[in-house]
Amino acid sequence: MSHGFSRTLILLGTCLLGVAIVPTAIGDLLAAAGMDGRAAAIAGSRLTVMMALFGAGLLLVGLTTWARSQRLVRSCLAYAELLEALEPSTVRIVEGPAVLAIGEFDGLRAEIVVHPQSGASAVIRAQCHPATRLEVWPRGLVPADLPPGSRPSDGGAHWEGWVESGAFVLEGGADLLETVFAGAAAEQVSHDNTGISIRLSLSPPETLLQRLRVGIDMAVYLAKANR
Repeated sequence: MSHGFSRTLILLGTCLLGVAIVPTAIGDLLAAAGMDGRAAAIAGSRLTVMMALFGAGLLLVGLTTWARSQRLVRSCLAYAELLEALEPSTVRIVEGPAVLAIGEFDGLRAEIVVHPQSGASAVIRAQCHPATRLEVWPRGLVPADLPPGSRPSDGGAHWEGWVESGAFVLEGGADLLETVFAGAAAEQVSHDNTGISIRLSLSPPETLLQRLRVGIDMAVYLAKANR
């Protein structure tokens, strides 16, 4: 994982702070360039203070960014170890940072992406063209910007489905959707031209593995029922 931005800030901040080692250096340079000695000393003193303060700020931001990046990497390593329990083909840390697991689950090739930083979510995705484009949201939390033409479909105690055309028949999937939203803390389930996408909250972390298994079952169900 690259820490280039943090390194740049730390290096630049350190260099700017270095002017405090020789506080008269800038004044001497200005005087050597032809400025009046007294004016050069005053200007050099002020510039030295400003550069030192700016350097201290950059150094602090750089160190903070570095520490945060390190925490995210450690978090990703922990999630990567957890995803190994699902027995995917590959698990790796990618830029973000995020964790990417790719494998075949119950005959469905899918990927699981864990974003500790962006949205604190895990997303299960599978390339599978739908018979009917649909979205399922937690009951009462359907966004206002649904695709044009979307209309209500099936619903349950903790979820409600929307389709753009045709009708989506659950055929035994209602109980699974109830489990996905009530027990697995799903934030969204969708199946459109980009494929299947199931977003789960990372919290609570102690049940994430179990909830991911439920999400995978949901993806497998959609791949079979909505094609």
